[in-house]
Amino acid sequence: MLKPQAQGRPRERVYTNSDADTGYSETYNGFESGFNARLPNGTTLFGAYTFERNIMTRCDSVDNPNRWLFCDRSGTHALTGQDVGPSYDMPWLHEFKLSGTVPLPGDFQFSATLQSYTPRELLATTSFSGDSASGLNGGGGLWGGLLALGNVGYSVKKAEIEAAGVPFTSSPFIPLMAPGSTYLDRLNQFDISFRKVFQLAGGRRLNVQADVYNLLNGGPILEATNAHGGSLGRPRRTIQGRFLQLATHLYW
Repeated sequence: MLKPQAQGRPRERVYTNSDADTGYSETYNGFESGFNARLPNGTTLFGAYTFERNIMTRCDSVDNPNRWLFCDRSGTHALTGQDVGPSYDMPWLHEFKLSGTVPLPGDFQFSATLQSYTPRELLATTSFSGDSASGLNGGGGLWGGLLALGNVGYSVKKAEIEAAGVPFTSSPFIPLMAPGSTYLDRLNQFDISFRKVFQLAGGRRLNVQADVYNLLNGGPILEATNAHGGSLGRPRRTIQGRFLQLATHLYW
């Protein structure tokens, strides 16, 4: 029997990332490096490289076993030992950037930039009481807190559950794919720039510049349909194709 003074009181839950007995943990490992170089002829170089991995265990749901599917990458519930789906592993994600500028005769300059960014994971954002099941390699919120994004799943309508004679107050979300199993395309882009510097009277300087973005005219898929069905994975967003930009800068 619910005491009158307890009506409307939220459930008491304490989340921690240091005690495995809660069923929730998060481990991040990463390495980042970079360099800057200035050569005798005025050439400058810059580069950076990063690889990282984020592993989450989210078996802390105490009132809905649907949230346990893929909650532990070992395939076994961290606390109860129950089967929570096939085991899986989270991949290491890599990204890098390299750029440089070379002075040319006649006050010309040439610059180039090559960048390669980590692909986005194919996600589903269907909610279950403000949450989603499964995990996300880039991080997310705790159960009962911020939205914890998961992979592609199937959302069972509330009416279908009630029709089966099971009272329910919300639509559960059942993940169908393990975290880290499906990614979109890497964002690889190569840009170049030519610049001419004109020295004017009175210490003024005029720069005339031509930039070519996405020189290789790549078209990686950056966003795709994440709803379960025939449209799953349909591209929704990519980068702009090769284009030229002209610019001038006057300094005084």
